Amino acid sequence: MHEGMLLDKRYRLDARIGHGAAGDVWRAHDLHLNRVVAVKTVRMGPGSGDVPLARFRREVDAAASLNHANVVSLHDAGQDDHVAYLVMELLDGPSVAETVATDGPLPLDRGLAIGESVARGLASAHAAGIVHRDIKPANVVFHDGSVKVVDFGIARLTEGNGETLTQAGFTTGTAAYLSPEQARGDKVDAASDVYSLGCLLVALFTGQPPFPRDLPVAQALAHLTDTPPRLTERRPDLPPELDALVARMLAKEPAERPTASEVADALAHLAAGDRTAVMPAVLTAPTRPARRWPLAVAAAILVPALALGGWWAPRSEPGSAPVSPTPSAATSAVVSAEPTAVGTPAPTPSPSATADAVWTPAPAPTRTSAPPARPPATTRPVNPAPAPAPFSLGAAKTAIDNAIGGVSNPGGRRQLERAWGSLQSGMTAANAGSRLDQLAATARNTTQLSRDELNAILGAIASAKGRL
Repeated sequence: MHEGMLLDKRYRLDARIGHGAAGDVWRAHDLHLNRVVAVKTVRMGPGSGDVPLARFRREVDAAASLNHANVVSLHDAGQDDHVAYLVMELLDGPSVAETVATDGPLPLDRGLAIGESVARGLASAHAAGIVHRDIKPANVVFHDGSVKVVDFGIARLTEGNGETLTQAGFTTGTAAYLSPEQARGDKVDAASDVYSLGCLLVALFTGQPPFPRDLPVAQALAHLTDTPPRLTERRPDLPPELDALVARMLAKEPAERPTASEVADALAHLAAGDRTAVMPAVLTAPTRPARRWPLAVAAAILVPALALGGWWAPRSEPGSAPVSPTPSAATSAVVSAEPTAVGTPAPTPSPSATADAVWTPAPAPTRTSAPPARPPATTRPVNPAPAPAPFSLGAAKTAIDNAIGGVSNPGGRRQLERAWGSLQSGMTAANAGSRLDQLAATARNTTQLSRDELNAILGAIASAKGRL
């Protein structure tokens, strides 16, 4: 790939603005629509074929249907020879990785705002059945006063690359922000994105991810076996409610984590100073001890994945911290293709080190006693919490259903139906108001609606809130 190259007879690559192990990001010109775009190219391995590309195309088509203020707009995807590409709106940047590396740990209000924006974007994607798989600071980019999540579909494309195929299954992601189920090579779902978002919040507020290690394999193993540090241990000025929320997001078991929508609501309450409304059921749930995998088992899972290209890190001199490749001077890139972490710069970094990579690895904790044993499977709480009472909006739900069903544009109608279906799951009297507000926000961000259709939906939502 080179400047001036015409990709698929349509996209002229004008300047490379990001580079990494998986591919490049280019400022490009769409000759058909005469507009400037960002094109991310991904080099397909020798074992790739039509199946992974077809799967990637299906995911991109689904992601392109997303219309949310916190998700980058995807325009096109395809393959030219042995290069797959993704076309998206060009963002002015910088990425959150660059911001944290430059400014250090963020103030509470700014970190909460970024975290809520990412959670809102993920909630929209999850409502549409889309999982990102690679949430990290480099994939969150500032643009025109907002925050956007980028690279939907890219993780699944590299998952199909022959270079990352492992004996245990397909393993993708960035080691510092990897969920335990990704490290095991298990199937991932929306809960995996929530775990990675928890890692991102730790990086936002402390300057480094939960498990800073000098090797990706050590980071991945820590996600499997180690108890994450508490936020307030690293930064005592943070509110305990935020500390508890992040701890729940980093639960080893996916079922114990909150949803992205619940995380967004909790962060919004914290930003407003309303700490009493921060998901009490989630914050008081018991924490399961970290699963202690035997070292031989963990190695059998992780080493093949890492050795065959699941993660990449540049070589460094013995005894020195790893550094990332030097970025292009154009820091307005959509995203560098594969930085691995955010960290605090070392005292004397190399001039070529990028701002999103260097820290002194923390020593692994020394265990002086055996981990607590799990209770027997038959153990039951003495006083189990009562199940929440069934909740229904009654006729107000029918009014919302009818208003959404009246949307003439099929894409807009499907998007709202998926969002509404997801928001109704687990709706209670306590969270109904915030979920209706989220539906209203989704409707306002759906550009395929006419003014009358939008007003009908917002009117039905307002009527439902009036009945609460």
